[in-house]
Amino acid sequence: MIYLSMFAISSFFIYIFEKTEKTNKVYSKIFLILGLSLPILLAALRDETVGIDISTYVKPLYNCALRSENFSAFLSMIKMNIKTREVETGFCILVYISTIVFKSLNGVMLLCEFFIIIPLYLALINIKKYMYQYHSDIYINYIWISMFCYYAFFYNNSLNQIRQAIACSFTLLFFSLAILRKYKVAIVTLLIASSMHFSAFVVIFIYVLFYLISKEKNKIHWFISIGIIFASAFLSQIFEWILKIGYTIKIIPEKYYGQIFIVKYNDIDYNFLWIIICIFMVITSVMINIKYKNIAIFQEWQIISLLALCMMPVCGIYANFGRIVLYLLIYSVVIIPLVYTVTVHKIVQARLFSDCLIVIFGIAYWIVSIGLYDYTGTLVYKFVWS
Repeated sequence: MIYLSMFAISSFFIYIFEKTEKTNKVYSKIFLILGLSLPILLAALRDETVGIDISTYVKPLYNCALRSENFSAFLSMIKMNIKTREVETGFCILVYISTIVFKSLNGVMLLCEFFIIIPLYLALINIKKYMYQYHSDIYINYIWISMFCYYAFFYNNSLNQIRQAIACSFTLLFFSLAILRKYKVAIVTLLIASSMHFSAFVVIFIYVLFYLISKEKNKIHWFISIGIIFASAFLSQIFEWILKIGYTIKIIPEKYYGQIFIVKYNDIDYNFLWIIICIFMVITSVMINIKYKNIAIFQEWQIISLLALCMMPVCGIYANFGRIVLYLLIYSVVIIPLVYTVTVHKIVQARLFSDCLIVIFGIAYWIVSIGLYDYTGTLVYKFVWS
């Protein structure tokens, strides 16, 4: 399968980069470029039938840009098109620029995937810098395993839900910059994320939570975690109230307010697969907090994991609730690799054990979620020239 081959090769190149970056910087950077280029090129060279949302709004936007004489005409044409008039402005600008530069739908897909993979990688670099800066005694796993997690859990989804995939990467980048106290750049990334998908503003809550936890020296995260578990029974009603209030005061657009759907069999299967990731996140984050006391970022990740797990049942009631959960699930790429940090002093050859465990889990998850259910419409890969 072309996807699994790309996952393996890209992760391996990034692994070589991490192993050689201190001894041979030029040689190692070549592998980094190759590793990051593979997922971008695979996305760019696909046929327009790979990914449901390509025909839903990406191609219509591309056609609008192609027929427009200038940007003003492009915006006017978007408003007259049913499929494009509700697409966020930032994504429209991205499509317009890529159309002008490449004059090809595949060029648009290339630039879209670029703004998914590169911000994600930069976010992982920043989080590792944070750990070195504030907790240098705690060793976390290599970035290649985090990238592999992203490929296995989210890559195919990024070929479909493109706007939110970009927003998710930029929200993770925002969080990584904010914890390093680079607030000006962080604000810019947040604005970019929200211009790609309105729901990206949820990341503000995630950072505020981290800020509050970092100011407390007690076990507040355990009380919050217990509170989340009890509150989960009322999440459906709470979410409905938030939607109504937001819609009433014109903060939440109508398209996000009105989408309530009846659960179908495949939706339940899809939610169940997300729950598996959430459970893995919860187990890992709880274990890391038991091992390392009073580490704010670990406490934050425990709360995120529990919140994601408790919010999953509501995804079967409200169509757009799953979009909010995605901003929590993206943290799985940094939480799940902490398996190594948990086991390093307890199991011989801990890295080999943890890496194999994560890779096997990732492959199994991909086979079930994409291979069996193919909820993204990307299983059958076709090159643009085929």
